[in-house]
Amino acid sequence: MGSSRAFERFPRFESVSLTSTIKDPTPEPPCVGRMRLAREIDSIAETQDNPRVLSIACGHLREAELSVAVREGRARMTALDQDPESIARVARDYASFNVTTIVGTVVDVLRRRLKVRDVALAYAAGLYDYLDTELAAALTEALFRMLAPQGPLLIANFTPDTRDAAFMEACMDWHLIYRDERQLVELTRRI
Repeated sequence: MGSSRAFERFPRFESVSLTSTIKDPTPEPPCVGRMRLAREIDSIAETQDNPRVLSIACGHLREAELSVAVREGRARMTALDQDPESIARVARDYASFNVTTIVGTVVDVLRRRLKVRDVALAYAAGLYDYLDTELAAALTEALFRMLAPQGPLLIANFTPDTRDAAFMEACMDWHLIYRDERQLVELTRRI
């Protein structure tokens, strides 16, 4: 795994690093990504009392059930997705956890309709692959405004070296926007 200290010129974000999987462009199975997110949530909850965690384009928020901190009520999750059915499922499946659900879009985030502040951890695990560069940069800026000091922002994006890209496009009609590490760093230019 390669990494870059993209935020060194921003003291407020000194603990944030941008990491991309460019040495092994094979996509991780979803369960590995969920476990990685759950570990990040748990790590934040180890250092802060009841941290607020924001998941953008949360889908079914399956990482919540893998997080000890979420299951024990030691982290407050805010789950945002544009799909009302996904949000209804999150609300139903995690009713006993400290999860707030919001039906909303990227545009809602950009127009500051989402009233979430002092976020200890924000992440978008399956969204940036669909956003053009300008929209992705604007969303990155908006998410950074929501972060508490030293709060990390995690962004997942397929790389141009993804081995299964041709199969995904030809057989699954799944067309993504691929970004390498330099292109991900470029998304921070507005911060």
